[in-house]
Amino acid sequence: MFYNIRYIEETGRDTHPWSTRTIGIYQKHNFQTRSNTWIVIQPSTAIKRLIVSSTESHSLSPLSLHTTLLNSTLFQWPTYLKHLNWRIANTGQNARLFEISSTHSNQANFQVAISDVQRLLHLSENLQDASLILDTNISIQHALSRLHKDLNDSDSAPGSDLHYRMLDQDLQVSIACVNGYQRSVQVLLSRAERTSTLIHVLLSYMHHASLAQASAHIARIATTAEHDSKNMLELAASTRSDSRTMKLVAIVSMLYLPGTLVAVRHFLT
Repeated sequence: MFYNIRYIEETGRDTHPWSTRTIGIYQKHNFQTRSNTWIVIQPSTAIKRLIVSSTESHSLSPLSLHTTLLNSTLFQWPTYLKHLNWRIANTGQNARLFEISSTHSNQANFQVAISDVQRLLHLSENLQDASLILDTNISIQHALSRLHKDLNDSDSAPGSDLHYRMLDQDLQVSIACVNGYQRSVQVLLSRAERTSTLIHVLLSYMHHASLAQASAHIARIATTAEHDSKNMLELAASTRSDSRTMKLVAIVSMLYLPGTLVAVRHFLT
């Protein structure tokens, strides 16, 4: 039997605090000698210790260690889902607190951008990956449950009925836990989509409000330009009138200038 287990593990880094890990598990069980051959690919340090400490205690059933390994990958799911929920709530906080007013007085304090939509898209992708991981783990658990039932019905199954009932209960509890995490993931996906839609609506509203303000500003500029044009026309008309007056003065001066010269000459003589 061979399969892969994908799970979430905390990295301790600030930039990427969570990472997806994969473990490959192979088991060959000999029902005659009740011996097992295990191959575990890329186990973590904690899982290595778990395998070493559990090998002897799980000798009654060939599936006991599988249940233990699957359960060991579920411990950090609540913390991871809580982390994603906090990031979604933190990203959409400003959008939920935004109040639309006719004066747009609060737009200066409203911090929302395309980066918020991109962040929510990244969170949605993380949630979709988590949903796929949980679906795969549920399929593995159901397969182990069917195999456990087949072994229990066969005559070659080692151990007591009590031990098999306990193992079956462990499998059912594990399946219920994973189903619960899957429902939480779907709720978070829906919340991320609603928050993203709200931010899209607010960005569209802000875009139209900015266009309206720009149009009003352009209209005021056009009105001012029209007023300036009228003033320039009035100034041009006034300049033209002044030109006519100066021309008349020049003509009058030319008419009286010869007489003035004769009078001055007679006076000097």
